[in-house]
Amino acid sequence: MEALEALEQAKGQVSAIIQKLPIERQKDVAGDFSQHMTDLPGYIEECSQLAVSDEHDTETMDVARSWRLRFKTIRNNIESTRKRRKKVPLLECQAVDGVANILKALIIPFEERMERIENHAQIVAATNRNKMIDERLIELQGVQHGLSRDAIGEMEADVFTNMVATLKAGVEAGKKAEQDELNRVAEAQETERDRNLELQSENDRLKKEQDEINQQKADDHAKEQQILHGHDYEKLDELIRQLDSIQFPACESSKGKAVTQNTKSYLKTIIEGLMTIRREMMPF
Repeated sequence: MEALEALEQAKGQVSAIIQKLPIERQKDVAGDFSQHMTDLPGYIEECSQLAVSDEHDTETMDVARSWRLRFKTIRNNIESTRKRRKKVPLLECQAVDGVANILKALIIPFEERMERIENHAQIVAATNRNKMIDERLIELQGVQHGLSRDAIGEMEADVFTNMVATLKAGVEAGKKAEQDELNRVAEAQETERDRNLELQSENDRLKKEQDEINQQKADDHAKEQQILHGHDYEKLDELIRQLDSIQFPACESSKGKAVTQNTKSYLKTIIEGLMTIRREMMPF
């Protein structure tokens, strides 16, 4: 309905342009386009009903192709008429341009629509191909492939599936190798910690044994010293008693008295020193 209304509007515009010409030229100029004006209503009404059901509707696509070629022929004829008629005076040229432009503007949308119907299968195929490529790109996320969209779209399904499986297997293998290395390092570190703990434990055990040996030696030495001190204590005690019991002669001369007195003083000092040592060696 809109197409027919546009046609009627175009007829009115054409009529208005023709009427601007001198009367003797109106019929001549209008005659050049009269056949198109007669044919177009039926063409437009018929092709306006054309619709393609899906990409397998080749019959409708072929019909659309026929209509597109027919509209193209009409448009080319109109253009040829326009160029031919422009050789006449300027006023007629303007009228011819106006009529030609109106008719072409009317025809071109139908020509383009028929082209879209004619190429519906290719359009659907291109749309499906782009959708398929987008889906394949999603599958390839996370893997390095270096392929262009065209290369991805041209792959056969089984080739693409095998490629994805191979690439993902490589990624998984890389991840596994990385994880295995991490596990190996962690295990080696744990083994090293265990070995260090064993060495520390062994060192602690050896140190404890050595400490016990040293302590035993110290205890034995202390006991030995205590015994020796006890023996020496008795000997020193006996020496002190012997020294303390020394009887000095009663000298009568002054020199003899002096020697005796000095000796007693020295002996006293010696006894006091021995007593100090004896106290230090006193057994517990």
